[in-house]
Amino acid sequence: MNTLIKTIYFVRHGESQGNIDRHCRGKNNALTENGEAQVKALAQRFDGIPINIVIETSKIRSKQTAQAINEIKHISVLENDLFLERKGDFEYLAEFKHLSRPELVEAMRKKLDMPEWEAGEQELFHHLQERARKAITYLEQLSHENILVVTHGAYLKFLVFYALLGDSMTEEQAAVLMNGVGIQNTGITIMKFYTEPKKKWKLITWNDKAHIT
Repeated sequence: MNTLIKTIYFVRHGESQGNIDRHCRGKNNALTENGEAQVKALAQRFDGIPINIVIETSKIRSKQTAQAINEIKHISVLENDLFLERKGDFEYLAEFKHLSRPELVEAMRKKLDMPEWEAGEQELFHHLQERARKAITYLEQLSHENILVVTHGAYLKFLVFYALLGDSMTEEQAAVLMNGVGIQNTGITIMKFYTEPKKKWKLITWNDKAHIT
């Protein structure tokens, strides 16, 4: 029998200016009016669901989302940038929009596996892998049983699949998953972490958006 130790609710932040205007990026990328409505609906969704702690990142769009939830939950909020968006996020680069899906996946794989000298500040696959490993360990070691993490779209996908596949995940698999799987603003993804008979992460729900549809 598997012994359940905790439930993790991963939430992508509400719609931000950067989601509709690709030139508006960075730390001060705030929620749109629609994003504010989304996070209010999200907060209502969590009314009645046991949550012990909320984790946010340093980005304003994550903080605004967490704040809306906490106006109902009234619990501790921690900031942790292990859950930040991927640096040098690939999915919004206009130069790749003309590519077919197979071409896009291959371009993404190359972006994840380019030489360090060429990457600059962009996070490569092994950078994401190391950060995801630390994030998963952090969540496993928290004493709380019900944790809500307000994170970001591309990194959320990488993190969930890393939890499932671990270090066996390849650059090619990451490229396919990050390009082929959608996650909407305020979509809820639920994972459970078990300790017996051995440590195991299980995906329960992906991109639940019933509160905004």
